Amino acid sequence: MSDPAQTRALPAHGAGFAMLAGRAVPAFDLAQAPDAPWGRHPAPGGEVLLRGDAAALPALVPRRVRLALAPLAPLVAVAMATRRPATAYDLVSPGGQIRVPMASLLRVVPLPGLRAIPWAPAEVLGWAVADGAVALVIDPCGMAAGAQHLVLLLLDGRLVGLPCTRLAPTEAEPTDLSPLRALLGWAPAHAPPLVLPAPATTGLLVAQAGGQRFALAAAEVEAAIAPACPTALPAGRAAIAHRGEILPVLDAGLLLGMPPVIGQGRAMPLLRLRLAPPLALAVSAIEGLRPLGTGGVAPLATGVMVGLATWPGAAPIPLLGAARLGEALSP
Repeated sequence: MSDPAQTRALPAHGAGFAMLAGRAVPAFDLAQAPDAPWGRHPAPGGEVLLRGDAAALPALVPRRVRLALAPLAPLVAVAMATRRPATAYDLVSPGGQIRVPMASLLRVVPLPGLRAIPWAPAEVLGWAVADGAVALVIDPCGMAAGAQHLVLLLLDGRLVGLPCTRLAPTEAEPTDLSPLRALLGWAPAHAPPLVLPAPATTGLLVAQAGGQRFALAAAEVEAAIAPACPTALPAGRAAIAHRGEILPVLDAGLLLGMPPVIGQGRAMPLLRLRLAPPLALAVSAIEGLRPLGTGGVAPLATGVMVGLATWPGAAPIPLLGAARLGEALSP
C-alpha cells in the first residue's frame, strides 16, 4: 500500500485504491509523506486505508466515495486482479524488524506514553492507552529505539502494540508470533469490559506505593487507617492492631514491584480490606475516590492485579483485587 505501483490513482488528490485481503479498497494519502504509516479505518460501506489524520475521515470519505470511488471500483479490481495481494506487514525500526499478518492488524497510532508494568519480562515495555483502549506494548526484537508509531494488533482477544518507525505491506509469510503470545498474560482482555461488584461502580480508591499509583474497588476497602508503624513478625511479615483485631499487613510497594513501603520505623497509611479474615495493605499515600463514569476497566489476570483502570488523558493504573491480595498472604 505504501508502494505507488500498488495504488491506482483516482480523480481526487491523494486518493486511490489498494489491494487488501484480495479486494480493492479506497486508499487516502492525507499525510503526503512517504514515511507515514497506513492504517485501516471503518467507513461507509466497509473500510478504507488512510495515511494521515483519521479525524478528517467523517467529512472526507463520504464525498470521495460518492463522487469517485464507486464508478471506478470495477475497473480497478480488474486492473489489479493479476497482482498477488499483500498478506502481511513488515514493521521496521532501526533496532529490528518483525512481520505480522494483515488480518491481525487493527490500526496504527502515534507512539503514546507508557506505564511500566511491575515484574514484567524485559520484552514488555508497558501499558498504553491507544484509541481509548489499553494495549500491552511489546518490544520483541529491539524495535523501540527510534520508533514513532505503535501498531495495534489483536492476538487471541488481547490488544497488543508493537513500536516501529515504518511499515509496509508484503506478500511474504508472517513471522512466528509465538513469543508474543507467550506474553499475553500481561495484556488486558480487549473485550468485554470488567464487571465490578455493583457498589464498586460508584468509584475506585486510588493510592500510591513506592511511586506507583494503583486502585482498589471502593467496595473492597472497609476503612482507611491513619499512619502507623506495623509490628514486624518472623519470616518478613508484619501486623497492626485495628478495632480490637490484629490484622496481617501486606506491603503494596513490594506487590507492585516497587521499593517497600514498610521499613526503617516509618509510619504510613494503611487500607483495611473487606475480607474474612480482614487484612491491611500498607501504602505510601491515599489520593481518594475517583468515579468510573468517565473511565473504564480493562480485565487482567496477573498476580494481584484484576484489571487496568483508565480515565481520559491519564495513563492506566493497576487495579488490585482484594481476593487476590488475600491469596498473596497465604503461605
